[in-house]
Amino acid sequence: MAAVIERVDSLEQTVQDFVRSVGAEFRKLYNSQRQTEAELRLLKDEMRVFKDETRRQQREIEQKVGGALQQAGYLGRRPSRPKPTPGD
Repeated sequence: MAAVIERVDSLEQTVQDFVRSVGAEFRKLYNSQRQTEAELRLLKDEMRVFKDETRRQQREIEQKVGGALQQAGYLGRRPSRPKPTPGD
């Protein structure tokens, strides 16, 4: 009977150690996941700012090119095409 009690005590200690170990690993994983999610939110926000800035710069470039073309007299006219010659 003493051997059974000793084995049960050993089993209880092993289970307690296992539960503590699993709990510690779970906390590590949970904290890592929370950090990853926070980093992803930050990256998403940075990407949105970059996208908005890129769009703004593209509009500015289009306006500048449009203004330069208009000053040069290219806007408002259709480009002329060479007329086909007989035999083409």
